Amino acid sequence: MQTVSGLPTFTTEGTASKPGEYTRGSFLPARTELPTFDGVIQRGNGLYQIDVYIKSSKSYEVAIAMADTIIAAFVPASVLSNGSTQVRVLNSYPMAASNATPGYYRVSVIVEWESWL
Repeated sequence: MQTVSGLPTFTTEGTASKPGEYTRGSFLPARTELPTFDGVIQRGNGLYQIDVYIKSSKSYEVAIAMADTIIAAFVPASVLSNGSTQVRVLNSYPMAASNATPGYYRVSVIVEWESWL
């Protein structure tokens, strides 16, 4: 997320809200699967939720545009790497915008992923 340009400050899961506009990621892993009989290869999968918070004094279309920027960075079938760990993007899509957080519009982007270990 920190390499995606055009987005407000990025905070990680469990950190306090930032004043102004910001994005926050939440990592939601699922149970690892053993798709082979010998159990040598394991398939990890899950969701990565990225929330975009935009001040409600702006139009919610600003939050939608930022969500589209995030979706463009997580193209289905692309492979992201960190050292020897590779993660394949299965899908990415926005959730409905809301103003449930006082003073902000929030749009969540869901990224479905898998990794073979």
